[in-house]
Amino acid sequence: MNKLKNKSKDKTKKNPKGKPPKFSSVEELQGLIDEYFKECKEHKSNIITKEGKVVVADDPIIPTIAGLAYRLHTDRHTIYNYAAKDDEYFHVIKRAREYILSQIESRLANGGGNIVGTIFLAKNYGYQDKKEVESTITQKPTELDVSKLTNDDLAQLSNMLKRISKPVEEGKE
Repeated sequence: MNKLKNKSKDKTKKNPKGKPPKFSSVEELQGLIDEYFKECKEHKSNIITKEGKVVVADDPIIPTIAGLAYRLHTDRHTIYNYAAKDDEYFHVIKRAREYILSQIESRLANGGGNIVGTIFLAKNYGYQDKKEVESTITQKPTELDVSKLTNDDLAQLSNMLKRISKPVEEGKE
């Protein structure tokens, strides 16, 4: 019976070092990132001409973090975790992310591809689609000719002014 308990305890023990690293070095990661970016730049597609011939044409694709993760046989969260745990990995991953952003900006600036999709992708990288409007309103004080008011009107106006100014006076105390 003790043997069963010990075996179950052994199974629940975790490796104190955690999972083995996905990348053996920063240099290995940088090499894999460079390969991915090169593949994106050199991507080709088969295109059918008007004559019905199939030709191979340059068709570069925008690199993405998800695409990079797929190429690295991992997921986006693992990439971000590497950036969070080590300064060297952080700088390599940050530089890769900045390159990806530059490609998105270039696509937007040059009007290439699906603009709506590119804008959507840019928003996932923190860009915002908002307008800031600054407005200044100036209002001249209204002059009130109290000489034409009746005593009842003056009393009512006095009560209204007291109610409006009362919270301000209480706040001063």
